[in-house]
Amino acid sequence: MVGRRQTGRRRTNRLSLVFAALAIVLAAAAVFLLVRDDGQQESAPPPAVAGENEMVHVLEALRAEGLEANFARGSGVSVGELMVPGQRLVVDGAPLFVFRYQNPGDAADDFAAADPAAILPDRSATGTPIADGTPFVTSHSNVTVALVGGSNDVQEKVDRAIQGLP
Repeated sequence: MVGRRQTGRRRTNRLSLVFAALAIVLAAAAVFLLVRDDGQQESAPPPAVAGENEMVHVLEALRAEGLEANFARGSGVSVGELMVPGQRLVVDGAPLFVFRYQNPGDAADDFAAADPAAILPDRSATGTPIADGTPFVTSHSNVTVALVGGSNDVQEKVDRAIQGLP
């Protein structure tokens, strides 16, 4: 009886030591990974390629013009006057809808045939009213944008940003 109790305690002690050693190794690995990753920056977006601009390239171009530009909460606009749906940004407090095409030819054809006053529907995809009046619209490469409101200065900067895309 006494021998079995001692053998059981030894097994328990050895198992506890194994788990304690494993916990120390895992904690050391976690600290190592935390310290190693601590100064790393987020990876940069891929460079803009002519006719293949993404939302991040539009956002960077707007910011390069000194505009406060961010992705907007909520929805964009569904397909309407233009062949593609619009994604929403907020530029200096005004909504900006970005329409990205697969190729610049489609963007140019669609923009040439569109009525600027009808590009944006009265309501977003979720039913939120967009705005009254004709938006400021500009297009270049594979991107067309429609700015609702905004001062003349903001409109000029948006135009320069979009025209500057590759």
